[in-house]
Amino acid sequence: MLKEKEQEQKEDEEQQQQQEQEQQKNHVGISISKSTSRINKRYYSIWCRQTKKRYPFSSIRSYRKLDKKHITKKHTASDWIPPINIDSLQELSFYHIITNLSLRHDLVFDAHLQFRPNMEGTRGKEKRIAADVYWKQVEHAITLKSFDFLKVVIQELSRLLISLMEIPGNWPSFVTKDCILQMLDQDLIVQQLKSGCFEGQRMVEFLQALFTELLMGKEQDNIESMYSLFLKGNYAMALRCCFGLIEAIRLNGANFILGYYRHFLITTCAEFELRWFTKNAYSLDSVVQWWRLTASRLGDQASFKEIYYAGLVYLISDTKDITQALSIQQLEQWPITLQFDEKRMTHQFRYEFQLILLLAIITIPYRHHQHFEQLKKTIGHLHQQHYRGVITQHQFQFMVWKACDGTQKDRVLYQNMKPGSVIFNIMYKRVCDQLMYIAQHGVCCQVHALEGLETELLSLGTKLKLLAGLNLKTFGDLYQTLGMA
Repeated sequence: MLKEKEQEQKEDEEQQQQQEQEQQKNHVGISISKSTSRINKRYYSIWCRQTKKRYPFSSIRSYRKLDKKHITKKHTASDWIPPINIDSLQELSFYHIITNLSLRHDLVFDAHLQFRPNMEGTRGKEKRIAADVYWKQVEHAITLKSFDFLKVVIQELSRLLISLMEIPGNWPSFVTKDCILQMLDQDLIVQQLKSGCFEGQRMVEFLQALFTELLMGKEQDNIESMYSLFLKGNYAMALRCCFGLIEAIRLNGANFILGYYRHFLITTCAEFELRWFTKNAYSLDSVVQWWRLTASRLGDQASFKEIYYAGLVYLISDTKDITQALSIQQLEQWPITLQFDEKRMTHQFRYEFQLILLLAIITIPYRHHQHFEQLKKTIGHLHQQHYRGVITQHQFQFMVWKACDGTQKDRVLYQNMKPGSVIFNIMYKRVCDQLMYIAQHGVCCQVHALEGLETELLSLGTKLKLLAGLNLKTFGDLYQTLGMA
């Protein structure tokens, strides 16, 4: 029997050596990397030197399971910090809400804006994968009875619970900082786990009472789930529930602050941004270049307002293809005075502009057709698919042609959709002029060629008017000092 066991051990060692040799041949290295995101700031991945790509940690099936030796050598204390931690929830603090200029600008355009977990799209998927990987590692480490890492987790849990005391609300009088540190004594808990005499009943009841009080009846199912998991000895999942409940409390607190100070954040936005801008002493070269390029397109007779509103519209409308087709000089740098609106203007506003321009060109023969509104919806949906990269440019053009052909048997020459064509240039100018007018006056001017698109034009033009008003209120004096007015 002993010989058989020795032979099996030798075979296992030989297999392990072969695997290590294969890894060295393929130059595959395993590493843990970090990347910042809006709320969850940890992302684990495997770096493959051969393909020079990063793969989600959970998608590499050959990754060996952690053992005691691997845990102690390969992982530092910082690697055990949970995905939800004091740093990742920092932007939900009172200080960051008050001093966040991007948030103030967002509130101008969305008065009902609220914080919520960012779990949508690619980033959301990455966060879920990172969280799943982390808590599986925690669960595996606990099964191996390697408990030292729990000191990091419990310490972070204590820090988060103490940070909740800063949130406005009904903090229970029976809970103090010393009380939290005593209940979550990391050294004592780890020592008890190692000796097999961990009694967590009192700690769990304390957490249950605290979460129930702070969440005021909400998340009751998750609180009961946490309590049940702790008593069953499923510590990894129970801890995950704790951090999830803390995130929910911080979100509730942040939304309370946002609602209470909403009016203050909006009304003081211009003053706060100008003070912040002056303090940082930015170069104004980008602003001067933007102004001069816009003025050169309009001519010497253009007024300050005409140049200003045209400049805003051109920032939205001008893509690389359009500037090349119209032989227009492209901006080297985005105007620094519009830095907090750059993403909004180049994504949301530009998307809406492109859709309006597309509708203006394609629907010329169908303005008075009975299915005109349905055609607008169909083309809008196709444009969204193309914008997101779901369909190619060729597929998009073909589907648009089919949609128009299904409405009326006259074919639409989709070469008119290309920048530089006669129809494109005419409609481009008309849409830009209409948006400049709405941004100044808040209403559409009568343009027969854009009949049927008033709703879309007013929607984008009104947003531009809001943006222009805030920007002028903030930097109007600066523009005058530069000699623009």
